[in-house]
Amino acid sequence: MPENVLSADQLAWALVAEKEPGIISRQADVKYDFSANRYLMLSFGQEIFVDVANHTVTSPSPQGEKLLHGLGYFFDLAVLWYMGRARNIPPSGRLISPASTSGGEIFQKGTHVLPLDRVAARYGSDPEGFIERGLELANEKLLSCGITSVQDASSSNDWKQWQRFESWKRKGLFVPRLT
Repeated sequence: MPENVLSADQLAWALVAEKEPGIISRQADVKYDFSANRYLMLSFGQEIFVDVANHTVTSPSPQGEKLLHGLGYFFDLAVLWYMGRARNIPPSGRLISPASTSGGEIFQKGTHVLPLDRVAARYGSDPEGFIERGLELANEKLLSCGITSVQDASSSNDWKQWQRFESWKRKGLFVPRLT
């Protein structure tokens, strides 16, 4: 590769490094630890540490490490692009194709691509229907594995979220016991 051309990961690290930690913290909803000189983000309930100076993305938990290393470099790259490009825009209430966003074409090619056109056609104007279908699939998977109780200890839970869980329980959309 010519010296003046950056690879995707070099560009992603540069996007994060060029911004002030306070800006990234607000725009990407992550925390910055000034004493450790690294960012902390939560992904799939796991703590992820991003150390820009040392170009490392790590996790203190086995599940987080599996997330990081089980996907090759894809997770690291996605984290960096997210942190460097996030803008903290309120939800639009509709599905947005990654291809329609700047840099989103990377998520539209390869064996990992989801059938977003079909999902958008079916649920594009029905986000609650999308969530309900996801709950149906989660119920099937959890119960088929013998899991009858789920604990949600995420820090983002508030009274509104607990009421939403209770609503799903009352409607029979979420079968396992939730604590």
